Amino acid sequence: PKPQNPRFLKFLKNQETNYKFIFIILIMDQNFKSENLGGVIYTGEFKDQLRHGFGILGDQHGVYTGNFQAEEKHGLGEWKGNNGYYYIGQWEEDEKNGHGMERMPFG
Repeated sequence: PKPQNPRFLKFLKNQETNYKFIFIILIMDQNFKSENLGGVIYTGEFKDQLRHGFGILGDQHGVYTGNFQAEEKHGLGEWKGNNGYYYIGQWEEDEKNGHGMERMPFG
């Protein structure tokens, strides 16, 4: 599947760029908002009151940065778990799917 957000793809290719910088750029030309529901914090795009487009979602387990479709992780994204687990790659219907790279907490 083709990534939904070409700016996010460009960000991934540029290792010197940091998330805060790219996120500010996206906020300037997109309609973003934040919500905090029971310890789950989301800042990003919405469509029809659902998380849809680029966003950052954090909870007690870690932080996902990437694309959403109808509330689910979908497209290109990155997960950084609080336990040290890391994944960057493709997502479909809230699950890792397709090309990606994992790093387990134990190395």
